[in-house]
Amino acid sequence: MKKIKALVCAVSALLLFVGCGGENSSSLESAFSQEPPILIYEEKADGLYVKCEPYHKESLTSVEIPATYEGKPVVGISDYGFEYCSALKSVTFPESLKKIGKTAFFNCPLESVVVPEGVIEIDASAFSWCNQLTQITLPQSLQTVGKRAFWYCTALTEIEFGDSVTSIGEEAFCHCGELNSVTLGAGLERIGTDAFASVEGLETVE
Repeated sequence: MKKIKALVCAVSALLLFVGCGGENSSSLESAFSQEPPILIYEEKADGLYVKCEPYHKESLTSVEIPATYEGKPVVGISDYGFEYCSALKSVTFPESLKKIGKTAFFNCPLESVVVPEGVIEIDASAFSWCNQLTQITLPQSLQTVGKRAFWYCTALTEIEFGDSVTSIGEEAFCHCGELNSVTLGAGLERIGTDAFASVEGLETVE
């Protein structure tokens, strides 16, 4: 019974606060109408990882990832961080970046991507189904390309790996039908099963 009375009192106080109008009412309305920040940061042992606030996933058209947040380095894109950002056409990465997580940009309408020097891993399905992606520039620092990292990137026409890449995962470029030129680096040790399967337009492999 005491809990019910306390709840009634709390609701009554809130209604009174809103009903008073003026400055207090405006402040409350502002608090409820304020949009959440675009980016959310997650702290891990090696630094901060960033992802999109779900509220913005349908409206975000471009994003610039900062190198630091509150004095701490941003080193990664979180797993599933920007997946299904249905309007996202452009992303700018900081030089502090080390890793792009799994399914990070799955099914985003990205058109061109420059992965900065310093990134060592592009994880599984990171850019899968980015079927408007026509160009991606990979850094010399890159070591690992995960399983299905660029699966069904049907507009991608060429890819060049640096000499530091040692592994290309299974089905990494499977169903990239427009891919016609691949340049492999000197350090490559492993190409996964079906990494370039269903790539009908492939003409040159170096």
